[in-house]
Amino acid sequence: MGGSQSFQWAVSHPDFADKIIPIVSSPQNTSYDLLLFKGLLQAIERDTAYRNGNYTDLPPMRDASVIWNLAITTPENVVTTVSLDSFENWFRNIYIDPEVFDWNDMCRQIEAIIGNNISKPVNGSMEETAKMIKAKMLIILAKQNHIVNPLPAIKIADMINAKVVMLESNCGHLAFNCEFETVAKAVNEFLSEK
Repeated sequence: MGGSQSFQWAVSHPDFADKIIPIVSSPQNTSYDLLLFKGLLQAIERDTAYRNGNYTDLPPMRDASVIWNLAITTPENVVTTVSLDSFENWFRNIYIDPEVFDWNDMCRQIEAIIGNNISKPVNGSMEETAKMIKAKMLIILAKQNHIVNPLPAIKIADMINAKVVMLESNCGHLAFNCEFETVAKAVNEFLSEK
């Protein structure tokens, strides 16, 4: 969510930074993003193990974990990394690690990201929002991101003449990890520009 926050800071605090680099994020949700986030939130809240957030141990939540694994990468990535022979074992073990994500924390994060829209202060106008951004921006996107659709970021990049790096791998939302060298090079070049 840090990339979405950087878009917000570019609008809320336009004089704070000279350069801002959102990575695999968006200035606002699309209907596809909301479908995922609301569906994931619903899967968590309806799971009997969630117990309205009053669980004692961090329970595994099967449906939420399946939804997350469908979205975090791409169909091509799953097909090339999980063989048919190993699928059943992989599927049994795709729980979201409760040591990494506490379900109540995840629900609050999802609720926060559902409200992601930097154009709220100007009645939803991205054109007016773009006029508020003073920092130079390098926007790093993943073409096949199924968590955060890149279209709103592409549109605002055009409006503010931002530099865009489009990651092409089949890693989906995790493309910044899979293409770390590309990201590091682009960030270093951008930060060293005068």
